[in-house]
Amino acid sequence: MAMTSTHARSARGRRGAVASLRRLAVALALLSPTSALAQDASPVVDASARPDASAPAAGMTRVLRVAVAGSAPFVMPAEGDEGEPRGLSVDVWREVAARNHWAYEFRRADNTEDMLSMVTAGQVDVGVGPTSITAERARRVAFSQPYQDASLAILAPTERRYIDRLRPFLSRAFIVGVGSIVLALLIVGVLLWLAERRRNSDQFPRAAGPGIANGVWLAVVTMTTVGYGDRAPVTKTGRVVAGVWMLAALVITSSLTASLTTALTLSQLDPAAVLTERDLRRHRVGGVRGTTSLRFIARHGGTPLPYPSLDAAARGMLRHEVSAVVFDKPALRYYLAQHPEMSVQISEASYEPQGYGFSLRLGSALRVPIDVALLSLRQEGRIVNIADRWLGE
Repeated sequence: MAMTSTHARSARGRRGAVASLRRLAVALALLSPTSALAQDASPVVDASARPDASAPAAGMTRVLRVAVAGSAPFVMPAEGDEGEPRGLSVDVWREVAARNHWAYEFRRADNTEDMLSMVTAGQVDVGVGPTSITAERARRVAFSQPYQDASLAILAPTERRYIDRLRPFLSRAFIVGVGSIVLALLIVGVLLWLAERRRNSDQFPRAAGPGIANGVWLAVVTMTTVGYGDRAPVTKTGRVVAGVWMLAALVITSSLTASLTTALTLSQLDPAAVLTERDLRRHRVGGVRGTTSLRFIARHGGTPLPYPSLDAAARGMLRHEVSAVVFDKPALRYYLAQHPEMSVQISEASYEPQGYGFSLRLGSALRVPIDVALLSLRQEGRIVNIADRWLGE
């Protein structure tokens, strides 16, 4: 009986251990991420962060709708009536689409902002063009990796108008300086007349009008060191006034001459009226509608005037509608190379460095394959070759 009781207890112990092991295995299975229950559990996902279901990813066969907008050399019209657009941005997109085996069709947008609106509304899948990647735009659309570096620059005439040549003489400092000299001559003339009118009435009549006029005349010839000798003070007070005025006139004349010389020299060294962002203030400056150039002009105190294209803005500058044009520097360099007859120049300085990228809907499934293709093209040197072909080395 003792042996039977011991064996029974051992059997129950083994059964309990097996049950415990089974319960542990079930618990581990429930916690495993590969279990069927774990796979059935659906995580909570923000709807705004889900990929765009309408956009095909790599390997899908739907024809992509691609909007193009921008200026040469990034986006250029087709050579024929039924040809496709061309340009640096278009060539980079063709390389990306070929890497992913995508079929696509082009749709023309009026400008960059119109293209971004089409992307946001889902009318197209991708926006292709020289689209600057900015924080404001990134709130509306997703951007790919940048495929081209760019920045803003200023295009200005090299030949100044007559009004620009006279600008040093119309400046506030020059007008204030001349006005101060005239006022000083008038004061000295009055003082000389008051000192000389009783004992030197032949040269300084007692009448205020002729007497003050003669006093101003003496002050003028004294300041210019001409000394005609037709007027001269005879009283001690008059001679003191004239002596003080001689010394003061030397300083005034020297300062005025130095200021005028500096202004005229700088105007010759800097032939363009607008070549830095500080020069934009109080000027009418052209920009292309729907680009970041208009905001740049307004932020620096200029009056932006939108044009439909870079060529229209440049022609408007030559017609003196605006003093300068602000646009992307690569496009300005290309435009200047295509129009060597224009007497214009590009500023040495660059502003607001940015990158160009393709635009997509927020959460688009196209973004990753596009980024991978762009990175591969950059590592292989293909993007540099495309840029050199359009922009020059």
